[in-house]
Amino acid sequence: MNRQKTIRASLLEGAVIVASILLAFAIDAWWDRYKSHILEQELLVTLERGFEENIRLARAVANEARRQQAITGRFIAMSPEAAAKISSDSTYPVLRALWRPNYVTINDSHVYGPDLNNAALVTTLQAGQLSLLTDRRLLAALAVWQGVSRELAERSRTMIGVEQQVLESLARYPEMQAALAGLTADGELRSFDAKPPRVPGSVLRRVRANNELMALVAQKSFMSRAQQDFLENIENRANAVLVLVRENLDR
Repeated sequence: MNRQKTIRASLLEGAVIVASILLAFAIDAWWDRYKSHILEQELLVTLERGFEENIRLARAVANEARRQQAITGRFIAMSPEAAAKISSDSTYPVLRALWRPNYVTINDSHVYGPDLNNAALVTTLQAGQLSLLTDRRLLAALAVWQGVSRELAERSRTMIGVEQQVLESLARYPEMQAALAGLTADGELRSFDAKPPRVPGSVLRRVRANNELMALVAQKSFMSRAQQDFLENIENRANAVLVLVRENLDR
């Protein structure tokens, strides 16, 4: 009888020990899942903010590009004589449209192309935290987004090359040298409160009559229209990611 009690006591003690170990493992697993979930939610909130900004930037730059494209289109359709009649106050905005149609100022900061907000995604990749995201659809959408971002960067570099050629051609005109000297290397005003330089309308006449320069302008105009279409694709891709991010947020 005593032996049976001893065996039962040992079995009970063993069961308690096993149960305690299993409970500890279960608590640890729950805690790990909880911490991972919290980290995932923090990452999702950061991604949400970043992609909201990407949508805003893409839309703003595309709208500005359309406005500048209209200016460029009107200038291309002008004769050199008509271009010469543009007032000196309006000459710089017209010339600027020839080289920076995808450049816009938002909240006192310059945005070109646009400069996408990928800080959260880049940080996540560098830290190896992509595994925190559990939605395979979101992971696939982010992979597509990375490809779109790289293509936009490549397109922007190509456009900047043409823009520099336009600026270099304009700098050959003596009337433009003083105006460009007061701008940045990208042909922008050095401060937000700076006044645009006054350039005589005769520059526009000479620019419009310069077939080589106008060929560059036409090339830039064509690339700008293609960029506008791509920016719409950027906005759609950002929206697709944002929808999935919000689906995974605890709200």
